[in-house]
Amino acid sequence: MSPVVPPPCPWDFPAADDAVGPDEIVAVGADLAPGTLLAAYRQGLFPMYAGRALAWWSPDPRGIIPLDSFHCSRSLRRATARFEVRVDTAFVDVMRACGDPVRPHGWIDASFVDAYTRLHELGWAHSVETWQDGALAGGLYGVRIGRFFAGESMFHRVTDASKVACRATVDLLRLDGAMLFDVQWTTPHLRSLGAVDVSRAEYVRLLASACMEPVQIFHNPSCSKSRGALSILEERGVDAQVVRYLDAPPDRATLERILDAIDDDPVALVRTGDDKFKAAGLTRSDVQTRAQVIDVLLKHPEVMERPVVFVGDRAVIARPSERVLELLD
Repeated sequence: MSPVVPPPCPWDFPAADDAVGPDEIVAVGADLAPGTLLAAYRQGLFPMYAGRALAWWSPDPRGIIPLDSFHCSRSLRRATARFEVRVDTAFVDVMRACGDPVRPHGWIDASFVDAYTRLHELGWAHSVETWQDGALAGGLYGVRIGRFFAGESMFHRVTDASKVACRATVDLLRLDGAMLFDVQWTTPHLRSLGAVDVSRAEYVRLLASACMEPVQIFHNPSCSKSRGALSILEERGVDAQVVRYLDAPPDRATLERILDAIDDDPVALVRTGDDKFKAAGLTRSDVQTRAQVIDVLLKHPEVMERPVVFVGDRAVIARPSERVLELLD
């Protein structure tokens, strides 16, 4: 089930690399509403108190766990068999355990528990828990946006319970096609599991790719506009699904999806001035309605306008090629 989109963030956050001092704080204030939290994470920021003030942080370097190089020692493999792993069955309990005031440097208070519980109820925040003999032994929680997971905190009551939770998180993220596991700062504990430091600039680049909705381009390699749009996507580091629609013509459902997504009139999807349109014996009177457009393109995919670029549920006919930037910027 897709997460529920909350009301948008009313705050204008600075970019992650703007005006960052040695304390790595980008901004102070705002709130912990769901829309605010999601906007901050998408910009590479996360909340944590600085004294009594709510601050938004952007460390440099930034800690991440590369999903393809998690270090699972023999002792961790043995420990895994001692625990049962569950997901999202005790989110609030995990957060409260992470915020236990007896823990060193504890800062997670009731306002954070309430805020992230709202995110959890909307489908954005998740817990990965380790259980032993029916009792919660350890776990972690974080925020998932697209192919990005921001690990916020972890705890253990039994030796190795948090490490097993971290291993399970990596396995689940791999299975789900995630790209980026953020751990904010590296620690000796996290480095033992494979965490590494990356520069803020590299982190922001990785984040942009991981948070982007799926990109698809209906492409004709013989068309300069189509090649231009694909080149722009590649220059932006976008991993797009390339559909060569002449090799695999779109079916009715696909054409319906395209027409639903573009802002243009249905006839814009047909190359009415193309010689192939005339050679097929077609005239503009054959493509006056949406139903006619679909019927013509099912029979004559060679007259479909190109390229059509999707980002999530939004699409443009990228003519000129630079129209693809409307979906990226």
